[in-house]
Order: sequence, then C-alpha cells, then structure tokens
Amino acid sequence: MNRLDLLFNKYFYILIFVLFLIQSYFYINHIVNDYKLLNEYRYIDQITLLDDKEVSNKKYINDNLLFNPYENKKFTSSNNIFLYDEKGIGLSFNNMIDSKVLPKYQFKSYNNVLYKYSSYFNLILYSKDMKLLYTDYLNNDNNNNNNKLYIDGKNIENYFSSYPMFQANSIEKLKEKMKFIKSNIYEKNMQIFDRYYFHENSFMLSPINEMNLERDKSEIFSQYGFLSISAVNYIMDLYGGFSINNYEKAKKTIDQVYYIIAILFIFFFFKDNYLRLGFILFLGIALFGNKYYAFSYAPTITNSRHILDLFIILCLYRYSTVSKNIYMISAVVLSILSILIAKDFGQFIFLAIIGTLIIPLITKYLKYKSIDKLNASMLLITIVLGIAAFKYYPMMSNPSIKYFLDGFYSFPFSSNLIYFAVLVVVFLQWLLLYALYDKLEKSKYLTPYIFTLFYTQFLYTYFIWHGSVNNIVIYSYIFALPFMIVYSLYNFKLKNYLSMLVIVGLLLVYTKTLNSFINQKNDYDDVFKTHKIYKWDHKRAGGIIATYPFDDFNDSIRLISKYSSSNQIYMISKYDNILGILSEKYSGFPFFELRSSIVTQDEYDKIKLIIENQAKILFVDNDIERDFDAEMQKMSFFDLEPFWRNESLRQRIPKLENLKKLFKEVKKDYILEEKGKFMSVYRRRNEI
Repeated sequence: MNRLDLLFNKYFYILIFVLFLIQSYFYINHIVNDYKLLNEYRYIDQITLLDDKEVSNKKYINDNLLFNPYENKKFTSSNNIFLYDEKGIGLSFNNMIDSKVLPKYQFKSYNNVLYKYSSYFNLILYSKDMKLLYTDYLNNDNNNNNNKLYIDGKNIENYFSSYPMFQANSIEKLKEKMKFIKSNIYEKNMQIFDRYYFHENSFMLSPINEMNLERDKSEIFSQYGFLSISAVNYIMDLYGGFSINNYEKAKKTIDQVYYIIAILFIFFFFKDNYLRLGFILFLGIALFGNKYYAFSYAPTITNSRHILDLFIILCLYRYSTVSKNIYMISAVVLSILSILIAKDFGQFIFLAIIGTLIIPLITKYLKYKSIDKLNASMLLITIVLGIAAFKYYPMMSNPSIKYFLDGFYSFPFSSNLIYFAVLVVVFLQWLLLYALYDKLEKSKYLTPYIFTLFYTQFLYTYFIWHGSVNNIVIYSYIFALPFMIVYSLYNFKLKNYLSMLVIVGLLLVYTKTLNSFINQKNDYDDVFKTHKIYKWDHKRAGGIIATYPFDDFNDSIRLISKYSSSNQIYMISKYDNILGILSEKYSGFPFFELRSSIVTQDEYDKIKLIIENQAKILFVDNDIERDFDAEMQKMSFFDLEPFWRNESLRQRIPKLENLKKLFKEVKKDYILEEKGKFMSVYRRRNEI
C-alpha cells in the first residue's frame, strides 16, 4: 500500500462522517423547524418590510412599478442601475457601490429576471400606436390580421421604441424600488409560474386526506403511489397527526432514512473505499445539484417512491455472492411490493427484475442449449405476480398520462445533445454487458449490473420524457452505479491515482453545488426577513410560517363547514386543492385541482356535467370573472420580462379562463347564498 492509500484510508471515515453530517443537517433542520411557506398566489396580498415601513405589495406596485411609456423621469433602471461594469467594480447605483442589491448568483436563482449577458436592466420594446409590447406581438399568432399596420418581418422592431422598465425622480427612490423588487421577485416569478407548493403537494396531501376520509380508493389518484403516501401518512401520525407541518417533517424523515440506507448499502456493496466515497459524494451532488428551490417544496424529490431499489440491488449482489435463492426471491418480492408503493417507479423496478431474470436464462440457453427450469419458473411466477399487482393496484390510474405522453406537461430540453448523451450512455452500458459478461459473472456483480442497466434505462426514458435535467441529477448516484461496478472489476498499476483524481473532481462538484445550495437557501430565507410573516395555527396547517395571512382561507373553511354536511364538495376555484385539504373535504370531481386538470374539451364537458347533475352547493372564487385582458395591459415590472410574460399568457391565464368560462355557463342555475372574503356560496335554484 503506497503513501497515498495510507493517507486516504487514515482520513476516510472522518471524511465520510463529515459528509454524513452535512447532508443530514439539511434534512434534520427541515424536520425540527416549522415549515416556511412562500406566497404562491398572485391575487393574495402581502406586506413587504421596506426600510422603516410596512407596504402593501399591491399598493406599492400600483403606485411605483407599473410600466408607463409616457414617463420621463430623471433616473431610470436602464441608465442608473448597473450590474457590473467593465472595470469589475460591481453592482452600483450611479457608481455608488451596493453589492447587496442583486448579487450575480441571484440572477440564476430568479431564472433570468434580467437577460443573462446584460450589463443593465432590459429596455422594453413597446409600440404606443398599437399599445402593444414587442413580446406580445411575437406571442400573437394572428398578428398580421389583427394589426392595422403592415409589418415587414425583417424590420419589425422599427415599429417599437425602447423604454426603461421603471423610473424615479431620485437615486434614493430608484434604490427603494430596487430593494422592493429584490424582496419580492422570488415569489412573484413563482406566482406567474403557477406550479408551486399546493399544486405539487396536493398530489400527496389530497389522496392522504381522501384516504383518511374513507373515500373509495378506486376514486383516489396519487401520482406518488399507494404505499408511498401511506408511509408518509403513518409518519405524520407519529409526529402528531395530519398537518402541513407534519407532512413536511414526514417527507424529510423518509429522505434521511433513505440516505442512511444508501450509505449502509455502499459499504456492503463495494470493498473499495474510493468507490464508497465516490458514491456518497454522488448522493450529495444529487441533493445539492437539484437546488434548494426543489428541496424546499417538491414532493417528487422525496425518496418514498423508490425506497426499496437499493435493497433490491443488494439482494441481487448477495444472491450472486452466496448463491442462495432466498436473496433472488427477496429481490422479486421487493420488486412486486414496489409496484404497490408507487406504480410508475414500481414498474421500472419490476421490469428491471424481469430483465435480470431473462438475460442469464437466454445466455445459458445459447451456451448450453438447456433451460434452467428453476429460473424459468421464477420468471413465470414473477410475471404472474407482477401482473396481479398492476391489476389490483388499489388507486385510480393517472388521468393525465396521455398528456404527459403528448408532451403537454413536459418541458423541452435546451439542447438535443442531452438526448444524444443519454443514448450514448445507454448504448455503452449494453456494450459493456456484452463485452464483460463473463467477467461480471465471475466477480459476482452480474445480476446487480443487469438490474441497474435496465433500471437506469427506464429512469432515463422517464426523465427525458419529462424534460428536466434536474430530474437526472437527482438520481445521479443510481446512474453512476453501473459504471462504478465495471470500474470495480479492474486492478491496474495507477488505478488508485486515477481514483483519487476522480474523487477530487467529485469533491469540487460537491463543493460547488453545496455552495450554490446554501446561497439558494439564503435567498429563500431572506424572503421571510423582508416580509411580514404569519403563523398558521389552524390544526391542518400545524403552525407553519407563511408570508401571507390565513384569514381568507379560514373564512372559506367556515363557509365550507357551514354549507356542506358531507365529505364531498364542489368548487370552481384556484384554491380548490388547498381548501379541500384544510377543510377535511374532498372534491366531487375526478380531479382535486380543476385549473390544471382541464386540458381538453373532454375534461371540461365532464366537469360541467357533474356540476349540472350533482352540485347542489357550489363554492366559487369571488374574483372568478376578473378581466384578464385588463390585468395584462396593466403591466408591472414583474410582468414585463419575456419568459414570465409568456408563462402568464400561455399557461397561467388560460387555465383560469377555463374556470371563468365554466362558471359563466352554469351560473344561471344558481343563486348567491353567502359571500365570504374571497369565496362565495351558490345554491342550485331548484334546491331553495
């Protein structure tokens, strides 16, 4: 053993312990503290702490940050605010350095609020004659028919003039506006995106709520699986019962447990400390590389859906090592159980087990012209049991699967190179299996390699289809495992030096992603320092901290309790998902959230028919008939950036327009019973 190995092995366990503490800190910190909830609702006001005063966001924006091309004030966002200059001085107002206004790392966190390579705030192209933004012109599919002016596509910008995003009469006022923007841009962008906490977490919270209310499981849909959400529900009970706070603690408890399982797994799976450390670094990169934004809310990163995958890989390794069928049987049983845990991940795991059983069977037949009857019988039994698990899966099938397949819910990758890279990786894994089959079998890693080959291949198809690189990063430790297995097969003179080089590279990536993760956490926490905060003491909220008050929700819960005697309610509301959870009711519609579930005329007609035939009481947003055209014409700073404006025009508003149209078509059959703070109760006329 050389000096490098001696030094590495001397500090190996200390380094592992430090890495364990770092990653565990974020899980445990999330568990022991009250959850902090950002305001994802565009139409619910909040209070910003601006210098020595409290200001209403709505009022401040209306008074200070509405785009007005007719203004001509002395100081502007484009002339007097610089992000960085040629001398590298840094952020400044008229050369007055203020590095805390918008640090460079925050640009990426806020998803290009400013253009990535701009040295100042964007100038906005606007036509006074047409009263139209240039970006809106580009979004208008029928622009040449609607506009009176003929516009040559090559010179289209000649009809638009440039204006600053906001202005002020003094540097001090300009700086105040900038401070307000910095305090609110995180939440404002999220509100436009319209797919944050309650939209995402309803896919777990709503089915748990419905199960607890004893709704027929065949009428309950959960994107996150049956036993997966049952486990979350059980852990919530251990923490004191159903609440958003306990739900967040339950999710991160599962993540902490899975992290411990992953570390124990790698110590049993590999004897090489370099490989062990590399795997643990990948675990950290998977967490930190997926960004704090996702960590803070996204249920998709919770490991409950695939919690058995590493157990299965370890069982297959033990089967290869000691040649006892009990380990293969255990792997098969766990793969079938995975279907019941979560149908999507379960099918990947199950199909990977099928592939693991089939390939050795075929290989032996080709070599010896005989069939291993025991393995063939196990394959047949596995297929039968798997089909039974799929058939008797107790919950509703995903009603949106066809729209995922169509790409409606997916995000396109920024470059086709990602698709090509994935294809190369998959091809290489199959090539290595073909070339190293005997070597893998001799080393006892054949069956775990075949399983991880199939498993990662299915995971790639899932995330390529979904269209998010982050969803590849988060399982990077799984994607790396087949190559780590192959690497473990070889011993050569400079292997340890190469291993150390790779470890150093992974440490650099780990450090970079950890630093970025901490910066993003600071961005998130800063929102709660710059706003008036509220504690939601309702039993179903569980004492979470939020940047907006609970009063309006509380009033709506009162109305629901007053007018609904059954567990089933009917709402046409952008708050339907959260109100069902908080009021301990469930939607009488097939979807717990209407605005994102009405994709085609079929869903629309189905919902309308249910209202006409079943809804005696209808709960409706007070602002259901708001004028969205007027809203978008009243452009604030937060509505000007092209990406986010496109999100409003193409995603957020069309979904709300569907709700508006639905109510307008059924309202004639209802009469107002009571108007609340932001929700009203309507009773069917023939029920009065």
